Amino acid sequence: MTPKQRLIAALNLEQPDDIVPTFELFGLHKELTGKEFVPLQTLSGRDLENGIKYNADLYVEIAERLDYSAILLDDVRVVEELVANGINDTYMLMYNNGDGTWRFWMDVTGQHDLIQTDVLEEECLRMIDDPQAFHQKLTRDADAAIERTRVLIDAGVEAVFMGADYATTKGPFLSPPMFTEFIVPYLDRIVAAHHANGAYVIKHTDGGIMPLLEQIVDCGPDALVAIDPTAGMDIAEVKRLVGDRICLGDNVDMAAIMEGPMERIRESALYCLRHAKPGGGFIFMSANSVFPPIKLENYQMMLDMRRQYGRYDVEIEIPGC
Repeated sequence: MTPKQRLIAALNLEQPDDIVPTFELFGLHKELTGKEFVPLQTLSGRDLENGIKYNADLYVEIAERLDYSAILLDDVRVVEELVANGINDTYMLMYNNGDGTWRFWMDVTGQHDLIQTDVLEEECLRMIDDPQAFHQKLTRDADAAIERTRVLIDAGVEAVFMGADYATTKGPFLSPPMFTEFIVPYLDRIVAAHHANGAYVIKHTDGGIMPLLEQIVDCGPDALVAIDPTAGMDIAEVKRLVGDRICLGDNVDMAAIMEGPMERIRESALYCLRHAKPGGGFIFMSANSVFPPIKLENYQMMLDMRRQYGRYDVEIEIPGC
């Protein structure tokens, strides 16, 4: 199978014929390749053309070296360059910012940010004091997410990564009834629109989402990722509950990847493979994303476990699980 075919099998709740697919929101490109991506915002003419090609080539180098099934992108020009070179035959091109639902760590301008207490308080007060106006904002946000994503899909993206966190390690930020009112209609609508436009949908949310699990799955994304053990999420339990309805990914403990030691990373990776790999419908990933200050060797230890124990065509008894 090609890397892309592995991911398609998993998203269709099938079992690849060789090895479980993997990809990440990956930020250790400098550590891995010694290269940085070129900022394209201020370039024009030949410099812009060269920058687009350079970035496209770097994305492919990373995918090749890490055996990724998907390349996550946010620039339509780079998508077009990859398609022109046939890279989408081997790797699934994925838009990395296709969400438009409300999350507690996004400020009112729609820019990803750390939690701003004053902005958060204002948003929550608007939600309670003027729900009609808040729903109007949510509608605008959903419209914007659908439209910006459609442009990427038209250019050749075949999957959409929807990254909005609905919980902390202590549980959901909104109660289940509030989630039903303020998140579900828009999540359902955005997912349906991405599907109608021709893309798979991968939903990412960190935190303790067990009280929201059924509602999220019912909105119809093809995969749910960031199943967070630091928040008490157990991939074995989630697989038992919804693994016949949705592909699952992300569960290797971020605390282990961040802090080590290697044995702790090994144990977490093997637990995921032991409980989530059987039968397919699984993507092997970290429980969040891989960026500094994570050490490259820690992440590579996690990938070593996939190479050793992630195959479907050989029965392997995983020790210690």
